[in-house]
Amino acid sequence: NEELPKSPLHVTVVEDVDPLKVKILAMGLGDVEVNKPVRFTVCTDGAGNGDLKVKVLDKDGVPLKVTVEDLDADNKQITFTPQDPGQVHVSVKWADQAVPKGEFDVEVIKPLDLKACIVSELKNPIVGIPTYFTVDVSNVGSDKLGVDVVDKKGEPLRVTIEDIGDLKYQVCYTAERPGPLKLNVKIEDQHVPGSAFSVYAVDPRLVVIDLDEEHEYTVGEPVEIGLDMTEAGPGQLDVQLAAPVGSGTDCKALEVSPGKMVVTFTPTEPGEHNINLTLDDQQIPNTPICLTIRPKPNAGKVSVNGDGVREGEVGKPSVFSVDTSKAGPGNLDVKINGPEDPLSCNVVEVGDGLYEVTYVPKEEGPHVVAVKFADQHVPGSAFRPNVIKGATPDNVVAYGKGLEEGTPKSESEFYVDTSRAGDGNLDIKIDGPVPIEPTITTLTPHHYKVVYAVPQEGDYNVHITFDDIHIPKSPFHISVRTPFNPSSVLATGPGLLYGIVGRVSLFEVDCSAAGNAPLNINVEDDQHDLVPVKVTERQPNCYDVSFVPHKPIPHHVNVLWNNFNIKGSPFKVNVIEKPEKDINLGGEGKIRVYYSTTTSSEKIRHNCRFLQSLMERKKVHLREDFEPWIPIDIGMDREERNRIFEKAGVRKTPMLFIDDQYVGDYDDVVELDECGELDRLLSYCALKYRNLHTIEEARKADELLKMQTTTE
Repeated sequence: NEELPKSPLHVTVVEDVDPLKVKILAMGLGDVEVNKPVRFTVCTDGAGNGDLKVKVLDKDGVPLKVTVEDLDADNKQITFTPQDPGQVHVSVKWADQAVPKGEFDVEVIKPLDLKACIVSELKNPIVGIPTYFTVDVSNVGSDKLGVDVVDKKGEPLRVTIEDIGDLKYQVCYTAERPGPLKLNVKIEDQHVPGSAFSVYAVDPRLVVIDLDEEHEYTVGEPVEIGLDMTEAGPGQLDVQLAAPVGSGTDCKALEVSPGKMVVTFTPTEPGEHNINLTLDDQQIPNTPICLTIRPKPNAGKVSVNGDGVREGEVGKPSVFSVDTSKAGPGNLDVKINGPEDPLSCNVVEVGDGLYEVTYVPKEEGPHVVAVKFADQHVPGSAFRPNVIKGATPDNVVAYGKGLEEGTPKSESEFYVDTSRAGDGNLDIKIDGPVPIEPTITTLTPHHYKVVYAVPQEGDYNVHITFDDIHIPKSPFHISVRTPFNPSSVLATGPGLLYGIVGRVSLFEVDCSAAGNAPLNINVEDDQHDLVPVKVTERQPNCYDVSFVPHKPIPHHVNVLWNNFNIKGSPFKVNVIEKPEKDINLGGEGKIRVYYSTTTSSEKIRHNCRFLQSLMERKKVHLREDFEPWIPIDIGMDREERNRIFEKAGVRKTPMLFIDDQYVGDYDDVVELDECGELDRLLSYCALKYRNLHTIEEARKADELLKMQTTTE
């Protein structure tokens, strides 16, 4: 008594209906295309009387318009047109009854449109760097995309295709070497329009830059940078110039021949100019190129300052400076002429574009100093300094026992002669353990007697200055001592062992521990002929002694302290003949420095400046035995230059010669100065070795004697 679901059931009863006999002739429809009519036939022969109903629903279930056309009494043609791609469902019924195979699906596709394929811009690939492009097939009607890349030899490159959504794909490949490439883009194995595409792989690393990096460009001088791109491959060259405002606005790149380019511009302002080069947006190695453009040489911006271009004194260095730092590139040329003869000058670069010029006038009167820069006279040139004969402390002579020794509580005296020194102020001061006030008496104009008394023993210094400059040997060192036993006097040196005919023999006498007494030295040969002797007090109670033997026979040296022979006196000295070969440069008894004015070595120029400074600190340049610096590359022939090099045994400048013997270069001189040997060599030359032929031999003999004394 319970109602069944769907009850009551409604049944339509028709007369003479057999749906099973309805046939659908839709075989071979396959995939159909959008917007193209789809037709199939329904045969109702033997199916009885009934109504044919056909429904077509698209993929979204929306019904499509269907037309039914009678072909004859038993066959009807069904037509519908799909609007969108996708699956369409077809339902056929006869008299509202299902028929065999009356439910089926039809696949609707969009027609293949290769022209709708969009390939992004294809750029020339860079060797070694992944290259990407995209392919859009959203409106093509198929996603069966294929891409291959082949080089000029037909060899394929590895290609990856990545689906990035919405029927768009990203293609990636990497060129291995420069050269042409073919890109084949296909859909369903059909080339898209434009395929195969041609590109050219380029390699910016193979661009060769031709630029003279040593050349210094100036304002207004065209700059040309050559680029050889034959190996790198054709590409888009981009040039960017970063320069001061308004400079290089004409910068451009020109093709001079296939694969050859030149980048050119003309700088109009000084300063840094940076040229950045890219090939197909990739940096070319060794760029950007930085060029420092120098201003045009302008002699008008050179400044000259210093007393050396206004005035000077005979025999004294005159100095002036030249500042070319604002004048641009160019060479500095300085020439100096005296009233009679031209003068040499020493030009030293002491800073960036700053030079110091030194010359020593040899005669009084007007001089001409011509200063040129880039072959043009600088403002004020030629200068005309007037040179006068001023005070010359080097010509002041002081002599007398009072400059050599003293006895406590007794007066000592000495004399000063300024007659050859010109006009100036003489000043004498004595310092020591106790203050001493000397008494100065004028004997005649320019000739003075000085008397002082020392109350007690000690070491005293006599300072003699002329126009506030020490005269030669000043300050004089005086040791005031009470006399002691001569056995405390020590004599050493090669001159007490052997000698060479015509050459100076040297030895030292140290009386510092023997008190205060007169020292007497005489030398005679085996034939009882006396030989002149020079005795110089190097420091209080320490003496340098020299003599020149003239016969190759034994000599006898007598050293007497307070008229008593010291230990070892008389000394027997063996004298031999002079060696056959000896190069004589004419510098006997003189101090010389040979140097190069044209060297490009910064170290050599540095050594020249510092050697000059060292010599000036020791006032060597003010001495009579000092010759002005001698250039070996100006005014000297090759033969003379080679004699100097042979004499020295080296070719390294600057070279210091003392008494015609090579002492050393700057480094050697510094070592000699640190151990006190330089002062001794200079003292030898100035005081007692004006006839010495070889200082080097004397030094070696001195060392030999000390070694023998140590052994004994």
